[in-house]
Amino acid sequence: MNTTIRGLLAAACLFGAQQLSADIYLRGGLMYNQPQDLSGSDGFKAALDNSTAFSLALGYKLSIFRVEAEGMMLRSSVDDVSGADSTWGKGKLKSSSIFVNGYLDVPGIPIITPYVGVGAGIGWVDFDGDFDFVSADDVKFKERSTLPGYQAMLGVKAKVPFTGVSAYAQYRYLHMNRLRASSSDSSAPVIETGDSNMWEIGISITL
Repeated sequence: MNTTIRGLLAAACLFGAQQLSADIYLRGGLMYNQPQDLSGSDGFKAALDNSTAFSLALGYKLSIFRVEAEGMMLRSSVDDVSGADSTWGKGKLKSSSIFVNGYLDVPGIPIITPYVGVGAGIGWVDFDGDFDFVSADDVKFKERSTLPGYQAMLGVKAKVPFTGVSAYAQYRYLHMNRLRASSSDSSAPVIETGDSNMWEIGISITL
């Protein structure tokens, strides 16, 4: 009798472990990033080029809900500067972010599953920018700023039959808080980062 009970308990533990591991997934994506302009006082604007970005996440799926920890990296170059009597400008924005995301999968459609998600986190933003102003000294931005960030996602995923692989495509709207400049001139503009529209494709693998 004891042997039978121990056998049943061992089988239950093994089955539970398999079910737990089946709910853990690894996701990676490639994004096309369309950032809005940087903006500031006195009509200052700095246009950012469209660019690519990358994301990698480890998540856990529970029924129709998913939660994940995500790392994201993006980079954009300054294309044009206007306003605030600026004569020229150049720069590069690099961002590394960590987010915690939550998703709701919409059930009822075979193979293809629509979903919505939201996330919050922090980003470490490097803005290497020098802007020469007619009425001010060169404005140099901090080498690194730590900014809170928020995002919303809308997408669809498709499971590859008989595998633990799913492909997905999604749109995400990313918001990061403002960057502050350091300058010997107090009238130099404070720069606000624009929001980003991001289009992403990727693969999720059940571990």
